[in-house]
Amino acid sequence: MGQCPNGCQKQGELLFYLKEVLDADMMVPARLTTHSYEDLTYVTSKLEEISNLTGGKLTSSPFPCYQYHHHIPMILTRTEVKTKRPQLENGMRTGKKADHKVWALSLDFDPNWVALYRQWQMLQEMTLRGLKPPQSAIAGLLRGEVGTIIDVESNTVEPLSLPSSEDKSEQVWKSFLDALSRCDTKDKIHQLHSWAQKPKQWQYLKHHEEEIKTCIESAIAELEF
Repeated sequence: MGQCPNGCQKQGELLFYLKEVLDADMMVPARLTTHSYEDLTYVTSKLEEISNLTGGKLTSSPFPCYQYHHHIPMILTRTEVKTKRPQLENGMRTGKKADHKVWALSLDFDPNWVALYRQWQMLQEMTLRGLKPPQSAIAGLLRGEVGTIIDVESNTVEPLSLPSSEDKSEQVWKSFLDALSRCDTKDKIHQLHSWAQKPKQWQYLKHHEEEIKTCIESAIAELEF
């Protein structure tokens, strides 16, 4: 680096928009210039923090917010900061430091925007979980209504009841007759008869015992004929 004949001094510039100017449809940025070490340090750290919280975005809002012109609104203030400064004696450093207070620049999110952002995140979480928030809630957030109540639309579904033992018995009996009508050999008929006598099926077919015997004999007789 080259030498600075009159000494070097760090300089920082912060460009930003005033909401009142944007509301007037004027895209004219404001400029703030500072040489303070505390200003440069605090503003830089705040910008990094904001970038981390918004996924790398410093200007455009990560969700639709028309009232802020789709920007991230921030509050620029000065915050009292405790620091230490070198002690001077006759213009020379003594090697000691003394407590000192400065008012450093600081950036913070607009709390109203933060509340809207949290509610939009809730909507996204609902969508990911397959839940459907009411359209009135979405419309309220688009209007910038922080107090919008987000609830889930639910449909009442009557629970399905299990079939009664009589219904189940009728289903198994119909299945048996349907299978028997498709048997084209004696072996298949005997296999079906064995299947019907297994405990799982027989508990529903046992009261058709005589009918099963008659149907089996008729099916075999038809094949022999």
